[in-house]
Order: sequence, then structure tokens, then C-alpha cells
Amino acid sequence: IVPLIFELNYVLHLWLGDVVPLDTQLFTALVLVDGLVTCLIPPCNHIMFATGKLKYYQISASIINMLLIPAAWAGLHLGYDAEYVFGLLIIFSIINLASCVYFSNREVHFGIWRYVREVVVPFIFCVVIDALCLFPIYYFLPSSFGRLLLICIASVCVNILLSLFVILKKSER
Repeated sequence: IVPLIFELNYVLHLWLGDVVPLDTQLFTALVLVDGLVTCLIPPCNHIMFATGKLKYYQISASIINMLLIPAAWAGLHLGYDAEYVFGLLIIFSIINLASCVYFSNREVHFGIWRYVREVVVPFIFCVVIDALCLFPIYYFLPSSFGRLLLICIASVCVNILLSLFVILKKSER
């Protein structure tokens, strides 16, 4: 996702030509950031499905998801821009993640702070380091298919190294 966020302008022009609608790049980037947040939810979902105790978790997730609609409507009604809705989407995804972690921890007692320390912090660290490593390529090379390819390859290499030396413990390698 990080390479795509960097090369979003190029990819959108490649895909849509010279007629890229206003704010498309921003909206797409916000949706991709939301995708980064929501990719942390499935492991907790699997815990809940494995235990079979879904009632309160599903009610919670449904309420959180449904509250996004009136919150978005209220913001738009008050005159906020459309970016506000995408920002809300990210915030509600974080709330959904917190809810999922809470209910998963309640069922299997894996420790919320342990989850944050061993999953969330390394994830954020890897995304930030990936972005910092890709930025010089993005900044110094002209926009082209070659730069897109180089950014993708560099991102894969950085993520492999980060996975081996940051994410995975010695026993997991």
C-alpha cells in the first residue's frame, strides 16, 4: 500500500488519463490508509470466530459501523468537506479494531498491551520505515514507470528485511 500511496498520482494518470477528477488522489490515499488500519482486524476476527462467542462482538462492530453514517451525515450537513467522511472512516476503523481487540482479549486473554507492543507498534514502525526508505526514490527521480517499479521493488526488499529483523522473533525465523 505504501508504494501505491507514493505513486498514486502516476497510477491514476496511467489509469484515467489526463482527466483525473478533483480530490481523487486524496480520497484514494485515505481509503488506502483505512486499508492499512483494517488489515489489523482479521486476526482478532479469527479469534472470535474460533471461540464461537460472536454475539457481543458482532453487536459492537455493527453499532460502530452504523454510527459512521449519522456521523458522516452530520459532518457534511455542518459544511465539512468530503475528506471529513474519509477521515471518519479511518477513525471508525480504529475504533472497530479496538473493539475487536477488546472482545478477543476477553475471550482468550492474550493481553491488549502485548498485542499493541507485538503487533501494532511493529506494524506502524514498518510502515514508517518503508515510507522513509521510499521517499528519496520518490523525491529524486522523475515520475515514470521506472520509478514506480523501483519503488515497488525497494518496498518489497525493505519489508523483507524489516520482517526478518524487526517483526519476526529469532524463534520464528
